[in-house]
Amino acid sequence: MLLTMHIKNIVLIEEIDISFEDKLNIMTGETGAGKSIIIGSLGICLGGKFSKELLRDGEKDGLVELTFSVDQPELIRALQKLDVELDDGELFISRRLQPNGRTINRVNDVTVTVNRLKEISSLLINLHAQHEQQTLLKASKHLDILDRFGGEEIGALKEQVKQDYALIFEKEKASMDEAEKNKRIDFLQYQIQEITSANLLQGEDEQLEHQYKKAVNAKEILEQANQMYQLTGLGTTCASEQIGRALLCVKRMRELDLDFDNLSDMLEDVDNLLGDFNRELSEYMKDME
Repeated sequence: MLLTMHIKNIVLIEEIDISFEDKLNIMTGETGAGKSIIIGSLGICLGGKFSKELLRDGEKDGLVELTFSVDQPELIRALQKLDVELDDGELFISRRLQPNGRTINRVNDVTVTVNRLKEISSLLINLHAQHEQQTLLKASKHLDILDRFGGEEIGALKEQVKQDYALIFEKEKASMDEAEKNKRIDFLQYQIQEITSANLLQGEDEQLEHQYKKAVNAKEILEQANQMYQLTGLGTTCASEQIGRALLCVKRMRELDLDFDNLSDMLEDVDNLLGDFNRELSEYMKDME
């Protein structure tokens, strides 16, 4: 059950806390009151798209937090399989978007990937919207839906099928000869070696996604960078050349008026910063090539 929801710096909402009661909860209001923003924020915290355009104040973090109460044994076991432990029967999910575009996803204060967040949240809540019903589209959930529909009437049959399948499995396992066992062991060892040699790292999928996006757009990136370099560091009309001319004027101004020293220092700082920028930009373009 969803207990509380905290939203901060999302679209029209500066900050709000919402508590949900047992049974039915209804949110009403006229158009523009923020109902869709609350539902959208719920989807964000479940792993939906979270972009900088949603920030009310572009210089501050956006935040959505959800607190769930979990007391169903089957659900607790499913969460444990995903290495999620409850804190006094409660589960805490949060997503934070920083102004630099970085998203931080946490489950019980443990940082997770978006895919892991979606996997965990799919066990906790169903979000129904127009033309959208996520659970019905997942083949892995179909048997569970059917079992719940059958209820106690099919419970005994389901248990019998489970026992029969277990007996068949044990029988086949016992009948497996030594050659088949060795073949199976070799195959599993090969799989383990493949996984180990891959040297997979946490968050690597997001890093690869970033590198892929950069590679796909490499031509446009170089064009934009080259244009910046032309405007700031090359040619007779570039910013660097213009500032250099201004510095010649500054030199003469300092000879005429000592009070001009502060402005002179400021322009020299600008010239140094622009020079540093052009050097860094040049190295960036070489790396892109």
